[in-house]
Amino acid sequence: MFRKFVAEEQVSSQSKVKSSVQRAILRKIKDQYEPHGLTDELLEALLPKKSPMIIAKCQNHINLIFAEGSEVVFFNQRDGPYYPTLKTLHKAGDIMPKIQVDKGAIKHVIQGANIM
Repeated sequence: MFRKFVAEEQVSSQSKVKSSVQRAILRKIKDQYEPHGLTDELLEALLPKKSPMIIAKCQNHINLIFAEGSEVVFFNQRDGPYYPTLKTLHKAGDIMPKIQVDKGAIKHVIQGANIM
């Protein structure tokens, strides 16, 4: 069902980004997650401004954003929104939007039901 990610096969190019591109990416991530609790200090801890940012381009137009310790922090597809990885969510905590459902709907939501 799921294939293991092999960087040698699936990453087509990897490059350091210019500082102007890095600022644009940080601004876009901040605008996207600031209403949900992402602070400047937390963003600086995840993606330091002084360290070089590396973007790896993968198949299907997926971009992986690496922090200085060669750990993937965010990813996006084409020019879509940036999504944090699970490791980033463990570090950052509550930066994703919250959804509240009734007690009776929890079972269905966990099984994959759509929420309208």
